[in-house]
Parts: sequence; C-alpha cells; structure tokens
Amino acid sequence: MEFYVYGPFIMKRNPASGLIAHDNDSKQVFWERVDEGEEGLSNSCGCYLFAMSASGSKKPWYVGKAEKQSFRSECFQPHKINYYNDIVGKFKGTPILFLISKITGNGSFMKPSINSNGPISALENMMIGMSIAKNKDLLNLKGTKMMRELVVHGVINANPGNPGVASSELRKILGL
Repeated sequence: MEFYVYGPFIMKRNPASGLIAHDNDSKQVFWERVDEGEEGLSNSCGCYLFAMSASGSKKPWYVGKAEKQSFRSECFQPHKINYYNDIVGKFKGTPILFLISKITGNGSFMKPSINSNGPISALENMMIGMSIAKNKDLLNLKGTKMMRELVVHGVINANPGNPGVASSELRKILGL
C-alpha cells in the first residue's frame, strides 16, 4: 500500500469574484498542469487535501477521497467547490490542492474502481485526524465527531499549558 504526494497545485481564482474558477476551461487547464508533472495523475485515485497558503504557512481545510472516481472527476464536484469557496471567501491566501495517489505494485497510478478501497479510506481518516489537529475548523463533518471530542491530555486536542513529562515524551515519540 503505497501512496505518493503531489502538489501543492494552485487553484486559480475567478478575477471578478475572487472565488475558485471552476468553469470547464479553468478545470481543463488545472488538470493539464497536474498531468504535465506526472502523466496520468489526474485519472488516478487516492486522497486529496484542500488548503490555504498565506504568509508562508499552509492550513488544511478539507480532506477527501477519490476511489470510485478519479481525482479529475471528484475534486471539482459542485459541493466541493462550495466548501472551497466558503473558505476562499473568508480568508486571504492562495487556495491549493494536494493529491495523494495510490500506487500499484508495479509502480503505476492506481485507477478508480467501483469496489471500496480500504487503504484509501484508512488514509482519508488518518489525514482528517491529522488535519483536525492543525485546524479545529476543518470542513469535514462525516466521521469526525470522535476525532474532535477525543482528548489525550498533552497529546491530542489538549488545552494549552504544561502537559507533563509523560505527555511530552509521548509527543516526541510520535513526532508531534
């Protein structure tokens, strides 16, 4: 189960509205840029992460998966554009997209399948958990209640303050 990360890919804004341009021409140009770097990436499957980049930092806002459809078919669905534009309309910065593509045993991009793909779902859940740790206002709702409410003092969703020696050591071990 291997995945490779690609991006960040800048999502073009509509000059008039400032929101993400999602007309057919803009989407076509976006996917051509994606495939310029890695031919076939746009038609592969895996997970994706929408973020905003501003002042040298990047903040995750939405994590999704493309397993039954390709990235090209999944990432610009109308309801996804609504999620992205909700954030783009509220915050300054550059909207970006990371693609995390599943790789087959022979090193090529995995194609979407009508069958569920356990590793893609597991990666999506893991990425959502990691993203919530960076941004409590992550737009994902489905399956996130426990991740938002789970508290391991000094480690996960902890309040500010001295976490104690044990929590500090665990954070170091986990690279947090």
